[in-house]
Amino acid sequence: MNILYIAKNIPTPTRKANRVIFTLAEKLGENFSIDFLYPKEIVPVFLKNHQKYRHLKSLSSWTYNSFKIITTSYLRLPIKNFEFLFLPLTFSVPQHSTNYQLVHAHYLLPDGFMAYQIFKKKGIPYLVTIRDTDIQLIKKIKENGHTSKNIKKILENASQIIVLNSHAREIVLNRYGVQSKLIPSGIESKEILKQPPEYDEDKLIVTTVGSLIRRKQINWVINAFIQLHKEFSNIFLRIIGEGPEFDKLNILAEEAREAIEFTGQVPKPLVLDFLKESEIFLLPSIRETYGLVFNEAAANHNAMIGLHLEGPCGTYEEDNEMLFAINFEDFYQKLKLLIENPRKRKSLADNALKKVHNLTWENIIQKYHELYKSAH
Repeated sequence: MNILYIAKNIPTPTRKANRVIFTLAEKLGENFSIDFLYPKEIVPVFLKNHQKYRHLKSLSSWTYNSFKIITTSYLRLPIKNFEFLFLPLTFSVPQHSTNYQLVHAHYLLPDGFMAYQIFKKKGIPYLVTIRDTDIQLIKKIKENGHTSKNIKKILENASQIIVLNSHAREIVLNRYGVQSKLIPSGIESKEILKQPPEYDEDKLIVTTVGSLIRRKQINWVINAFIQLHKEFSNIFLRIIGEGPEFDKLNILAEEAREAIEFTGQVPKPLVLDFLKESEIFLLPSIRETYGLVFNEAAANHNAMIGLHLEGPCGTYEEDNEMLFAINFEDFYQKLKLLIENPRKRKSLADNALKKVHNLTWENIIQKYHELYKSAH
C-alpha cells in the first residue's frame, strides 16, 4: 500500500524538530511505501527574514534517508478564527496524489485540512492525528467560527482519528462529538530493563529531562526540590537538557547547588544511563502531546510525576503506574510522598516498567498496521 504522510512538524534541512514521525514511517516501511508532503506557509516578502519564517526562505523539496519530501504551499492568515480561510484556494492537490491509497495527516491543521481537500477531489481516505498544538487552537477558537467549522469537516470525514493522550480524546469528543483512538508513542524494546536496578542506598536521585523552555516548568522541579532538600539531605537532582531558560534556572538552583547538577544536552545512551541511576522522574510540562521521555523513564524503573491532563495521562494509570499533579502544591506533595515512602516509589516504578512492555514500537506499529488496513 502506498501512503502519503502530510506533516508540518518534521526536521527539515533548515530547521531541527522532533523526528518521531520519521521514526514511525521508518518502522512501517517494511509493510508500506510512504512519501511525505510538507506544508510550506506562504510568507509575505516583508516577513521572509523574520526569525519565525527564515527557515522557509530557501526550503524546497528534499529527501531524508529513503523518503521523498515534497513541499506544498498554502496561505495562513494571522486571525485565529479565519486562519485557513484561503487554504482551499492556495493549496493545489498534487497530481501524484492518485498514486496513494491512504493519506495520514499528522496534525489537524493545516495537514488534516489538506488531506480533506485531497479526499474531496480524489476520494482518497485519510486519517488524522491530533496533537497538542491542535488542542490549544481548538480551545481558543469560537465554536461557530470558520476554523472550527473546518475542523468539524475534517474530523467527520476522516476514516480514523488518532490522539496521543486522553485529554485530547475528551476535547474532540465533547467539542465535535467524534470518537478517536488513543495510540501513544513507542519505545525500543532493547531500551527496557529486564529487572529493576540496584540503587545507591545513601543517595536518592531525582531526574528531569527536557528542553529548558518555559512550558516544561523545570522551575517547579527546582523549587520543590530545594524545599524538600532541607528535610531530606540525601536527595540529588539531575537536570538533563539545554535551552533559553538555563540562566534563570541556574540562578534558581543556587540555594541547593551542591545537590543539583545541570548536565546540558547529552547523547541518548547517556540519558538512559542517567535514568537507570534515578528513582524518581519529574516533568510537569504543559502543552505536552505525549513526551517520549516518560516511556524512557518507565523503562528504567522510575516512579514518575507528570501534569494532570498532559502527556501520557490516560496511558499510564493514575496512582498505580504514575502520579499526575494538578498544580504546584500538589506536585510538591506528590514528590514528598515519593521521597519519604520507598514502598510507594517502588510500586509505581514496578508497575510503570510492566506497562512500558506494552508500549514497544513493535506493538505500536502493529496498531498502525491494523489501522491503515482497516481505513483503506
